[in-house]
Amino acid sequence: MLFSNDDILFPVASFLDSKAILNLALTCKGCGIAEETFRWSLAEELARRLILELSSESEKKALPRYLCPNPCCDCGESWIGLLRELELLRSPLTFDQLIGDRVEHVDGDLACITSSPPPGSSCNPFEDEWPGYPNTAICSDHVMRSGKHYATFSMKGCRNFCYYWPGIIRPIQGWDKLGLEVFGMGDVSAHEYLQAERTERWGDSDVHWCTFDQWQGSCNWTDWNAESQSTIGDGIQWSGMEAFEFDDGELGLLLDLDSGTLTAYKNGRRLGIMKDGLSGEYCWTTSIMAHFNPGYFGNEQSIRITRGKLPLAST
Repeated sequence: MLFSNDDILFPVASFLDSKAILNLALTCKGCGIAEETFRWSLAEELARRLILELSSESEKKALPRYLCPNPCCDCGESWIGLLRELELLRSPLTFDQLIGDRVEHVDGDLACITSSPPPGSSCNPFEDEWPGYPNTAICSDHVMRSGKHYATFSMKGCRNFCYYWPGIIRPIQGWDKLGLEVFGMGDVSAHEYLQAERTERWGDSDVHWCTFDQWQGSCNWTDWNAESQSTIGDGIQWSGMEAFEFDDGELGLLLDLDSGTLTAYKNGRRLGIMKDGLSGEYCWTTSIMAHFNPGYFGNEQSIRITRGKLPLAST
């Protein structure tokens, strides 16, 4: 083995990230292939040591290693891959996937999105028929599998009749490449295809998409079953719910996968548990809908996501 002394091995590893360790495994046969007397290759052992010795207890709890379903097999999730997940857990949240033709990042800021009405829309927000439709942004690279996670959504332009639905969704990939004009929870035509994305890592919960309705304060959720009644148009009432309506503000969401709950906070104040019965993997998401020309009340309408520290009462 290249490094047989831990006093040399670990100090070297502490300067490497997951990409560097992966490159080491790919370019050096002695680092990428396990020897008979060792369970993992040198590269995997470097990643394992970094995770076990440099991560906090809450980080370890948020990133349990997936094991092989075969009890006779000692393999499982790559330690290098798990190290990459740890790096993402420590990095700022970004909307990596934008689905729909009216949603975009604000000035190249991947943590902030805005939406615009369809061409030819009226500037009058009081028309009976508004032409807007929902688009969706997902933090697809930041998958939550266990433990507690907290994010804030800063909403601006609520007075412009811009609708926001922040929440959680199952990990889905490649939907931003399909050229969809509309993508929102109410689009039942997509449910069959979304169900096809299912993996064992979704767990046994049938809550696949769950959001906070900024206008009503209610909870919307769906199991992506077009024949069920789980897609709630008017939302579910829950104890402590409050709306933002025309007021800009910050919505905090605490996903606790230990207890299977999603708790809402309004401008730092705890409102209550919005949804329970959650399990498996989720990503942060928000849907957005601009109903009319924002110039009627001003030009600013956007929503920004930020990874936050866990509220004190939850730790």
